[in-house]
Amino acid sequence: SIGHTSNFAGASASSVTINKPSGVQQNDFLLAHISGRVIAGFALLPPSNGWTLLSRMNTGSQFGTHIFYKIASASEPSSYTFTDSTGVMLYDKLGEISIFRGADAISPIEAAADSICFPSPSATPSITTVTDSCLIVTLFSDGSGSSWTPPAGMIEEYDTAAAQSSWVSVARHYMQMSPAGSTGQKIAPGSTSGTTAQIITLKKTSVPIS
Repeated sequence: SIGHTSNFAGASASSVTINKPSGVQQNDFLLAHISGRVIAGFALLPPSNGWTLLSRMNTGSQFGTHIFYKIASASEPSSYTFTDSTGVMLYDKLGEISIFRGADAISPIEAAADSICFPSPSATPSITTVTDSCLIVTLFSDGSGSSWTPPAGMIEEYDTAAAQSSWVSVARHYMQMSPAGSTGQKIAPGSTSGTTAQIITLKKTSVPIS
């Protein structure tokens, strides 16, 4: 990927604001990965500028993850605010936005799946690609501040724990896949608590996704 940016919002905040990563260009694929400790299961609303919910998972009453995506326009705002629609007080939440360049701007996601992993190991489902040279992206989150080991063969883009708390951590990994076929499970050792795990495959345009 081209880059990413992150932000932490602490106790009593009902939203998290994440700055736009530097270098965003029109038709870039933006992926938001937000996890939080909460009093009850929560549901985030995206900004009203083209974000789409891909996945929402709650491991129980006190931890959840949201994945949103959008195709960048010619004029993006300097930041994006994701707000809790349930109105419950969030303890801590941590968000990352990543940029991918070269994904199909009309239909960027070929396949996606997620799982709640409790107890460990943290593992995504296996999905099957039909397009050569897809980019496999995995996203892992937990509520205990774990540090993650990348799945075999994958590159780690970020492994972030909330600086003000040991309660939330998020990680993302990626790899090119060719030829098309089954991805197999992607396992990221590290967490010993309940986690969420997502796997996404992005379709490319005429150039490899970066």
